[in-house]
Amino acid sequence: MTQTTEHTQAGDVDRAEATTDPDTHISARKLNILTLVVAVVLVAGGITVEQINRRGSGEELARPDLREDHIVNLRPETADVLPEAFIEKIALCTEAPLQSENALLEGAHGYSCKPWLTKEQDAEGLMTFHSPRDIVIGEEAEEMYRALPDYHDDAFQTSTRTVREATGSAPEVLVNEWGKDGFGGGDIFVYYPEEKVMVSWPWNKTDPGAEDVEEVVRAEGF
Repeated sequence: MTQTTEHTQAGDVDRAEATTDPDTHISARKLNILTLVVAVVLVAGGITVEQINRRGSGEELARPDLREDHIVNLRPETADVLPEAFIEKIALCTEAPLQSENALLEGAHGYSCKPWLTKEQDAEGLMTFHSPRDIVIGEEAEEMYRALPDYHDDAFQTSTRTVREATGSAPEVLVNEWGKDGFGGGDIFVYYPEEKVMVSWPWNKTDPGAEDVEEVVRAEGF
């Protein structure tokens, strides 16, 4: 993926559209003061000013990949690996030891990326759509991939199955399924063997729209 001036201009338009309303007659000064007051309240509740300003007028939030902390800017080599749809859906990536109920991911060095959601998804607390997308790159990703087939968590009674094998530029998709959790689902692992890039997030098949793991993965662009 190559970021262009056109993308930058498009991002500027998105930001402008997200913060102005042609039907209002509030002065720019009053609007800025009002925005600041609202932002302070929302930041206290865990919502950032950036998240407010990046909301678009349509169903999808504005493109986040112009952010400095997007994965394609933190790790430029991923720009030509990760699909466009996935790049458009994530933002706010933080480099840190990962936190997960899955022991393979817990403590791994990687990037935790929050997803941008549709308004419908944002209104519902769905694990499959709200959970951060964890990205691991390099030797640690390869080790994780090689450990997956034999990985079993006694507490959750997990087992791994291959959903789709890697072909050409398409990644391999695996699911470490939970046998005992009260939900029915597991952890999705998408792995690019040549580039050693792993993407993972929890899957709860009882979430509306998440019954079929293959559809969930396709919706992410994989």
